[in-house]
Amino acid sequence: MTLISDLFIDRDKFINKLVSTRLEIMELYTDDKDDKEWVVAWSGGKDSTVSLGLVTEVIRALPPENRKRRVQVIMSDTRVENPILATYMRDQVDLFNQYAERERDYLCPRK
Repeated sequence: MTLISDLFIDRDKFINKLVSTRLEIMELYTDDKDDKEWVVAWSGGKDSTVSLGLVTEVIRALPPENRKRRVQVIMSDTRVENPILATYMRDQVDLFNQYAERERDYLCPRK
């Protein structure tokens, strides 16, 4: 297992991991044998935010004619968050929906 701190020590290792991850996302997304929509679970935490960022970044880099698969982004409100965090998350969902509205060819905005 690669530790995050190890990736920053060796810059080339970090870049190679990032490139290989982006390529894997692109290969899976453009696989003609699979036409199912994707679902990205987003909690607002660092891990799911990076995952969502990588997926949207890779898809946006594709020519529009290759953006055939729709992506649903699901955020679950457990209703146990600190009120300040809950407000922040609602704001983030609103911002993401605005972004998704502009990227309608592959993202599914929710109201």
